[in-house]
Amino acid sequence: EFNKFHDKVQENVKKVADLASKLSPEAKEAYEKITKLEKEKHDIMHSLSDKAQEELLEVFRQKHMKPL
Repeated sequence: EFNKFHDKVQENVKKVADLASKLSPEAKEAYEKITKLEKEKHDIMHSLSDKAQEELLEVFRQKHMKPL
């Protein structure tokens, strides 16, 4: 099971890298900035206590809910 999951993850990573490599210079620059921001968000979240992480995750869930 894990090997199947790992293979799917690796396949997705390769697909994303392939798509990113084909971006126009303008889009590639924006993609790199957004990727950097996502990593920074991840680092910030992991520097917080579990309680603070849970609080923020709840806010993000509400923020990204799609209205019915």
